[in-house]
Amino acid sequence: MRIGLMLKLAGFFLALALPALVLVEGAVVWVEYRELRALVDRGALARATAEEAEAIGGAWPAGRRELERALNNWVLRLERPRGGLEGEISYVLMELSATPFRAYLVDAEGALLAAAPPDAPAPQLHASELQRIDAAARIAASDAAELHRVYAAAVRSAEGARAATLLLDLRVPAPWTRFTGQLSFEWPILMGSLLVFAGVAGLFMSRWVTRRLRRIAAAASRWRRGDFSHYIDDASGDELGELASDLDRMALDLAELVQTRAELARVGERERIARDLHDTVKQHAFALSLRLAAAESLWGAQPEAAQASLRAGRELSEHLQRELGLLLDQWNQPVPEGEYTHELARRIGVWAETRGLAVELDLAAAADIPPPWRDGLRRLIDEAMANVIKHAAATRVQVSLRREADRFELAIVDDGQGMRRGSGGRGLANMQARAAEWPEARFAIGPAEGRGVAVRVSWRLKDEHLDPDRR
Repeated sequence: MRIGLMLKLAGFFLALALPALVLVEGAVVWVEYRELRALVDRGALARATAEEAEAIGGAWPAGRRELERALNNWVLRLERPRGGLEGEISYVLMELSATPFRAYLVDAEGALLAAAPPDAPAPQLHASELQRIDAAARIAASDAAELHRVYAAAVRSAEGARAATLLLDLRVPAPWTRFTGQLSFEWPILMGSLLVFAGVAGLFMSRWVTRRLRRIAAAASRWRRGDFSHYIDDASGDELGELASDLDRMALDLAELVQTRAELARVGERERIARDLHDTVKQHAFALSLRLAAAESLWGAQPEAAQASLRAGRELSEHLQRELGLLLDQWNQPVPEGEYTHELARRIGVWAETRGLAVELDLAAAADIPPPWRDGLRRLIDEAMANVIKHAAATRVQVSLRREADRFELAIVDDGQGMRRGSGGRGLANMQARAAEWPEARFAIGPAEGRGVAVRVSWRLKDEHLDPDRR
């Protein structure tokens, strides 16, 4: 099942926000907890206890209900975020404990007179300890698993007599114990906000991102199939809109490029057909005309030689028919494996016979020629031999095809009259074009040693052109 971008985004927000919320809230609570402890240690609760003891003594005597009401009001004032302790430190009290304060009034013997909250357990203090308490003082402290402080102050009546002792008990768990034991009341709010945020972000992604990305993907799919008539057409001015506009322009450019390449392919195919016709049909027709001319000139004086020329002409005519058939059959002449060397030797021999040339052959590397290059090499040799017969007035021709390491070397050397100005023509251009199709090819034509013309072509053999058994 494919997970959509919207679900991934929501999962990303949850995975990122939950640890972030825990870290941020934990850091805030820890800082507030440290400020609360510092405030308490500076005597804030001792002063509050002394002030409350004086207020209760001013109203003494009072009944149990009035005393409990007075203690409850005092505890509520201490817990109130504003108006209680300094600043907003009291917020951390609600974060860490439901009942951080407990207040007690006990008589001289330690008996409980009133408590806030009313069900708070009575403190265990001896009468001797109570007698020593006069002004507000801290009588217990602990910072282990919780912030624990107990303050006490004597309550004196208007006559100055000791009426009771006021006790204030502070118990606030350390932040780490609170996080492992219970959830803050803020967590539902935070989680609700997170879910709302994720939902809104998902709707935004669906409306402004994923839907537009689907349009881009649909257009790209049609372009991949060659249909460039479909456009994204996103008029938004944001980054996705700019991307869509760029892709639409790219589609137009691709359509023009495909059309241009198709036209170039047609032109190239026409050029290739013309080159193949020139290298095959024209050359063999030229050889046929030579045979027929020889037969005509020898018919009266040497009938047997004339008949031999006619038989050779008939063979050339049949070969010309085969060449035409092969050209019409996708311009490719398949040669069975292992017969390519014999095929080249036979073709060179046919050319040599038309002028009675002596031929020296060295085709040791012909068997190593990869199949994709064989037809082009055959046509190049045909063109070179036709040039020798037409223009060289030679008596001998040497054709060698050798391989050194990963390079082939083809050399066609005659002993004729050499090159004349303007004797190249289309044949030379065809040879250069065929050689240029081979990897790292070098083509050269120039005077041979002594006399004549040498055509030399070399090119590199790459691994992808080798048969697996020859690598």
